[in-house]
Amino acid sequence: MSLVDPPTEAIPSRAELRRLLDVLLPGDNDLNGFVYDYFPSVLQRFQPGLSRNAKLDLLLTYAEVADLHRLLRERGLHQRKRRASEIPDFGSERARHAELFGRDDLLSTLLAACQQDGWVVVSGAAGVGKTALLVHLLNRLEQQHSVPVPHHFLRRTVADSARPGVVLRSLAAQIESRYPRQADPDAPPELRLLELLVRLSQGPLSKGGRLILIVDGLDEAEAEGMSNPLARFLPSELPPSVTLVCSVRPRYSHFGWLTDHASRHLVGHFDLDAAPWNASNFEAVMRYFGEHGSRIGLDPDYATRAAVSVDGNLLYAVKLREHIEGLRAQGLPLPRAEHFPSGIRQFLARLWEGLPQDVRAGLALLCAARQSLPLSLLGELLGWQAGSDTEATFLRLARPLLYVEPAPASTSVPGDCVRYDHLALRDWVDEQSGPTSMHQSRRQVAAALCAWPPLEDSLYGFRRLYALRHSVTQHTETGSVAQAEQVAGNVEYLIAKCQEFGSAALAEDLEHAAAGCLQREPARTFAALAQALRVGAHWLRQDPGALPGLLYNLLRCANWSSAAIERVLHYPPGRLRFRLRFPLQRRDASVHTFAGHWDSVVAAVPTPDGKRLVSVSLDRTLRLWDLNSGAPLMHFYGCVGSVGAFSVTSDGQSLIYATEDHSLVMYDLSSGTLIRRFRGHTTKIGTCLLTPDGQLVISAASDSSIRVWRVQTGEQLLLLTGHQSPPSSGAVSKDGRYLVTGSWDHTLRVWDLKTGRNVRTLTGHTGAVSGFCLTSDGKYVVSASWDHSLRLWDATSGVKVHVLVGHTAPVNGCTVTPDGRLAVSASDDSTLKVWDLHGGRELRTLYGHSAAVKGCVMAPDGKSVISVSEDATLRQWDIATGSLLRTFAGHIATASSCAVAPDGRQLISASEDRTLKLWDLSAEPDGNRQGGHTDAITGLWLSPDGFQLVSASEDRSVKVWDLLGGTVTSTIVGHDDAVTACTGTPDGKALISVSADRSVAVWDLQSGKEKLRFATTASASGEHAQSGSMALAFPSDDHMIELWGMPMDAQRTAELSLRGRVRGCAVTSDGKYLVTGSSDKMVRLWDLRTGAEVQRFVGHTGAVNACVMLPDGQRLVTAAADKTLVLWDLRTGTDVTRFFGHTQSVNACAVSTDGRRLLSGGHDKSLRLWDLQSGAEVLRLSGHIAPVTGCAFTSDGKRAVSSSLDYTLKLWELHSGMCLETIYGSAPFLAVVTQGDWLCAGDQAGNVWMLRDMTPQLTQTDQPSSRQSLVESIRKLLSFQR
Repeated sequence: MSLVDPPTEAIPSRAELRRLLDVLLPGDNDLNGFVYDYFPSVLQRFQPGLSRNAKLDLLLTYAEVADLHRLLRERGLHQRKRRASEIPDFGSERARHAELFGRDDLLSTLLAACQQDGWVVVSGAAGVGKTALLVHLLNRLEQQHSVPVPHHFLRRTVADSARPGVVLRSLAAQIESRYPRQADPDAPPELRLLELLVRLSQGPLSKGGRLILIVDGLDEAEAEGMSNPLARFLPSELPPSVTLVCSVRPRYSHFGWLTDHASRHLVGHFDLDAAPWNASNFEAVMRYFGEHGSRIGLDPDYATRAAVSVDGNLLYAVKLREHIEGLRAQGLPLPRAEHFPSGIRQFLARLWEGLPQDVRAGLALLCAARQSLPLSLLGELLGWQAGSDTEATFLRLARPLLYVEPAPASTSVPGDCVRYDHLALRDWVDEQSGPTSMHQSRRQVAAALCAWPPLEDSLYGFRRLYALRHSVTQHTETGSVAQAEQVAGNVEYLIAKCQEFGSAALAEDLEHAAAGCLQREPARTFAALAQALRVGAHWLRQDPGALPGLLYNLLRCANWSSAAIERVLHYPPGRLRFRLRFPLQRRDASVHTFAGHWDSVVAAVPTPDGKRLVSVSLDRTLRLWDLNSGAPLMHFYGCVGSVGAFSVTSDGQSLIYATEDHSLVMYDLSSGTLIRRFRGHTTKIGTCLLTPDGQLVISAASDSSIRVWRVQTGEQLLLLTGHQSPPSSGAVSKDGRYLVTGSWDHTLRVWDLKTGRNVRTLTGHTGAVSGFCLTSDGKYVVSASWDHSLRLWDATSGVKVHVLVGHTAPVNGCTVTPDGRLAVSASDDSTLKVWDLHGGRELRTLYGHSAAVKGCVMAPDGKSVISVSEDATLRQWDIATGSLLRTFAGHIATASSCAVAPDGRQLISASEDRTLKLWDLSAEPDGNRQGGHTDAITGLWLSPDGFQLVSASEDRSVKVWDLLGGTVTSTIVGHDDAVTACTGTPDGKALISVSADRSVAVWDLQSGKEKLRFATTASASGEHAQSGSMALAFPSDDHMIELWGMPMDAQRTAELSLRGRVRGCAVTSDGKYLVTGSSDKMVRLWDLRTGAEVQRFVGHTGAVNACVMLPDGQRLVTAAADKTLVLWDLRTGTDVTRFFGHTQSVNACAVSTDGRRLLSGGHDKSLRLWDLQSGAEVLRLSGHIAPVTGCAFTSDGKRAVSSSLDYTLKLWELHSGMCLETIYGSAPFLAVVTQGDWLCAGDQAGNVWMLRDMTPQLTQTDQPSSRQSLVESIRKLLSFQR
């Protein structure tokens, strides 16, 4: 099967759409008009008196994100607003630092530094004036160049500005505004900035331009669960023509990482605490007092003496001046200047002593709040009386610590907000208030602001955002576990949090709550919710509104019962439509998806402690990930993107990799600091490996040279030459004595690592050596080659022991069992082979992959092997039997490589789809939960009574499922190859399966016994067709159709000669005629009694993919690769109507039960609804981002279901065209069936999805019979109990 590339269109989150709609539709009339025009069904839900917030919530609940995005795009609205919504307004911050006192020398030096490539770091203690300096640098640069300079000010006291994701989006959006042609809306959020810088460096800036970025306050970056948040948003290496100026406090815990990180291209480090800048600091303070002192009538001599106390700290100077001004305003005498405290901490301590308790309480509340608060809300918390002067008194006394600013427009808060003027001041108040007081303050803030839903008053906007940011954390930290559980279980809260801040922020909140919770069960609940969010993060990033169903389904797959889920999560009516009734096997479901690379990931290696993961990509970056959480930790730019070009030291502390400048670099993985460089190569390095003791590192380059280095010093010890082509692989013997290399020159060489001597050369291959492995005792070498063979060599003598021949295409790699007895090889011929190394013979061939096998690794127990393939899957095989144990499906492009974690319980895969995935190897073999399939589902059939589901699979089996219990009641085996289709008789007594083993089998559904088997002349691969109880037709690969008559105890066959491959078939309602559609573009009508061709329907210009009979039995619809559907009259053989509209092949079609409407799905990713009478396209359903594989009407005909290779099922409302729900899977969906309130689907990984609509809409005419009502009541009772 051809798989699809990742989505090519970036869809905004619901939160982004909400903000956009607020801007575009500011009035209620605007909003109502928009909903009336495009979403009339939503308008019906607008009740009189409904608030604007509630209307927006309804719109975003019942309207698909993709639909809103499409409408805004078509109207040309969202592109004009997108960047503006991502750029914070730092106008107030720049205004606060509009004055610069002195610093002319430093400013000039900084301006000169900005003309060079690389990093400019300004460091200094809190309050020394770093921000003012960068603000004036920013102003000067914008004046010089007459263009905005991208900048960002991180402030923990300003909501969200210190979040790494916000910094990334802010800088990227500002750059895109300046260079709109370089914008890439498809870029992953984590890489948007880095990709943009690279494109600019290689494009507009390459002609002499320069881009300067300014980032202030790195030490205020919020960790968000990461050990080092700076690695999240700072580029790992700046490309040419880019300068980044940043400021940081030297006491910051990651200051060392930053300076080492920037050291590779450090233009300048300006340490304002260093002695060379003491005079500049003092001059700045003197100028400040000189200007502001004169305004308040301060004596110059007094100001000079006060400046000495300040010790060059501008923050202290400002606060001291404010204090003096306050004393003057109160008419109080000034103290002697030399009596002012020496240093800001002593000054603050004296200030604190004079503050009344109520003011201290207010400051503690502001500290506990973690961000600015509206003054009116602070007064509410402190019990200020309306009309009193309490607020003014508070501001007067606490003014030296605070900053008053207008409330953000987005919160609609009346009046001003107040926050700490500097993070250092907030930290100081926290320290002075003490743990007990701060705990009480946090409890008070939590009680007032962390409830959900928030109180709808004049502060609703503020209360909502505050609760989303801090609710779970505040409740947990104050010990209010029950309240934390209540909020975390509120589905509306979870959705809103995802919309505003993303699923990662929500998962981090829950992980923090789990870690801080002392109660065992709530901690487990928080951890389980966080884990589910991590697993579904890649879906939630693009559709936060999918959280209700996705979270429910993921928890079911984690073996939570429905009752347990509903006890923890509180779903409002209508929020959850389809629920997964039973856990999936989850073979295919990865624990984490690591997304961040923007090109193919070629390899990944876990660190020895199993806690972290290093990946390398063709995007020239290495990335370090947290293996348990999936969070990115660091990234390294400028590496050689090849499989063997990096190594992790045995202690897991360091990473060595090859760079584009032909050197090796060694980094500390804890701090990200550069340890040393290894220079000597003059061409590209393709291989880098360490000796077992970690003392030596070995590198091989494209000039065929090999160099050996001492890790501790970087000294080159040996230069090994001899290969005529670059080495492709290498390995060191366990004792560290010998190095073995395989090369494109068709040879292997053994080297002595003490002398550098080429001990022996292994010759014999006639093609490149693609890989090799050593047996555990080091006595033998097994090599794989593109000459289609493997060879076994005696490592000591160099003698060729065996030539292993059997593959019919290049062999890409091999592995050996721990006992050295068996080898397994992977080949482009789509197979693996198991070899007896002692006898030199092939034991068995492992079939299952549908494309080239790129490589294989041995499981730790030596009993199974794991393979990776171009078919995008990984498969685990039992070496002894050759049986397929499980399939890991989830990637959407070639699986490049894989590695097993040190504990043997987890598997990591790398793929050309730009992602890595973590899989659970410790789970029981496939089928442990459902007794399910181990390969792709090819067909589904629901029994007429609605109690049983039948599934067919490429694993050669057919399974019968009990829909009430979700268990396999019988497994039907007997086919020797993939089962390609299945169906049942109308009476529900018999089951028919079609297989690629060239047979059709008929089974008794109750007993599972085979009743009949018919041999076909070629492998079947088409669709089945059923006509009442008369006949079944099956298309086959050899362009023949074999017919089987009913009843089942009698066989009746006829061979129909066709020139083209049959793609679809259907039987007339009277059972007399068969219609076939084939790859020869023909539709034919056959007499089932004689096998004669009755009629030929000519008109399609492409292969006919599907055909379906209308209920009247007189007409037929066909779908073809010529992008059309045709309605035919069977009596006349003429085409009645042609349906034009699809832009690519039409893959599937269905007809409504009333015969009036036609539904089609195509390779163009769309579904279309047609009027069969007129041929007009009634509705186009867009939303899938990959080809549609199936479609069906629901039983009431009001809705439709579609399946797609984009891993989703979608439920559509046909009246409005709205997507009512998207169900996200973990593999491409291949089959879908509906009946009653059941929706069942099968995916490529072999999962059978049994979902049930919990909100069925039954009209009077839809009411079931009395027997059906009884059955339905029993089913609902059983489901409720379960």
